[in-house]
Amino acid sequence: MKKKALAILLTLCCVLPMVLTGCGGGGNGGTSSGERVTITVGVPQNANVTSYDDNAFTRYLEEVANVDLEFVFFPSKSTDYVRQLTLMAAANETMPDVLWGFGGLSTNARNEFGQSGYLMDLTDLIEKYAPDYKAAMAKLSQHDQDRILTRMKDGDGAIYGMPQFLDQVVWDDLQGFLFINQDWLDTLGLKQPETIDELYTVLKAFKEKDPNGNRIADEIPLYGKTSGNYTVTTWIINAYVYFNDTYDLNVTNGKLWAPYTTDEYRQALIFLNKLCKEGLLSDLSFSAGASEMKAMVTPATGTAQVGIWAGHPQVYADGNSPILEQYQPYAGLQDETGKGGYYVLNPKNLSFPLMITTDCQNPEAAMRLINVFYQDETVTRQRHGEKGVDWIEENGTTCYGDDGHIKVVNSAAFFKGSQTWCSNGGGIMNPWNYLAIENATTQGDQVVNKLQRTCYETILKDIVQPTERCEDLVYTPEQYEQRSQYSGTIRDYWLEQRNLFILGTLDPSNDAQWNNYLNELNRLGLQEYIDLMQQAYEDNLNLN
Repeated sequence: MKKKALAILLTLCCVLPMVLTGCGGGGNGGTSSGERVTITVGVPQNANVTSYDDNAFTRYLEEVANVDLEFVFFPSKSTDYVRQLTLMAAANETMPDVLWGFGGLSTNARNEFGQSGYLMDLTDLIEKYAPDYKAAMAKLSQHDQDRILTRMKDGDGAIYGMPQFLDQVVWDDLQGFLFINQDWLDTLGLKQPETIDELYTVLKAFKEKDPNGNRIADEIPLYGKTSGNYTVTTWIINAYVYFNDTYDLNVTNGKLWAPYTTDEYRQALIFLNKLCKEGLLSDLSFSAGASEMKAMVTPATGTAQVGIWAGHPQVYADGNSPILEQYQPYAGLQDETGKGGYYVLNPKNLSFPLMITTDCQNPEAAMRLINVFYQDETVTRQRHGEKGVDWIEENGTTCYGDDGHIKVVNSAAFFKGSQTWCSNGGGIMNPWNYLAIENATTQGDQVVNKLQRTCYETILKDIVQPTERCEDLVYTPEQYEQRSQYSGTIRDYWLEQRNLFILGTLDPSNDAQWNNYLNELNRLGLQEYIDLMQQAYEDNLNLN
């Protein structure tokens, strides 16, 4: 296939010159399923992998796919491996046969690599050599199948990447993930607050009425992350207006709008600013890391200090602290404005990290290798390590309450060593092939798992979302390029200003300061961004 210039992607080369990693050719030349061939695999190198060659997962893939694997290493960071791949294309370097773990390559970048002749159209290869992929897809809901297939294909119907999909709502899909000190509520004769006014009353009581009983004014009423997932800010803003930190535009009756310019959003900032002023929301929430938060939420000794906190319990809490047992899951707040009362749930995780390059001389063997990633045992080994060594078969229940059979023996296999590639780089994951059964060996693990599961169940039971949402869009190359000119700058600005308004550096009640904020958003191109996204949204309605 003749290769042509990468018009958009080559601009990346101007950002950060790098040394190209040398790579080998494309295999032995054999094509039949019975002949063992060599496949070169490009991987973003994980420093925690002791050896990719002398590796249990590598040996398993070689045996099942009847191939020998040779590795070509790329930088671990997505922006860096995309640059290296682009530079290799520009220099007409020979690429690895298969790219694995390249989920950071955007849909548009992937399609442009394919349309420019660097990636193979996999349509026919899938039909002939990927039965396990097709079987795994058939088990998904029709909605999930449609979503994957829509995002796999370019505008002409070509397929340049194979999916990694998590068929399970998990912690990473949730925003505003909170816990409340039930002992403090009981001591003060209060119930979990359901409205903004009730929340304020409870936080004031937590601060002023010594709920931990140590006769010291050391209580922190509200504490937690303030950006990304599991956040205090997202949780409170959604009582006023639907707001997703990841997908920052809303849609009503088919028309897109920016929630962070609305009066309802301003009301939320005024309330958050009030909490900060009165010491009800700790300003440490804007700076503390995981270790600092863990020590604050679950101190090893003494009394509880935090009333309500936001964060993943496995990251921001110590299950060995008896104080963690005082907390209960805390769901979303009721509608405060007539436009709120929501909870944010992101789409299930989907990327396309597996590709075959046009330098591959054995595309059938390469596709047979890729197909193995859609077998249940491969998914399990990719995540948990060697069967019989790092995990064993045992029926049980996962931390999400699903039936499971994976009992982990060596929990470190995914994180360091030579049992896995210490990363997920392909496959369709589900509770059966991916999630381990609860194997809590300590009381602390049991407390964390119980809290995690009950919170998950509470949120999914009570979750309310708008019927229309602008998320998970597919863009044309032109839309993608134009979007990149606006989205990052605008997002950085409203996030920075949100924190300044909440902390009190700026006053959200001050009309002049609020108008300056709106005017700067307009100067940065907010309306142009909305118009661009409106067209992409309408295009996606036609795709679906």
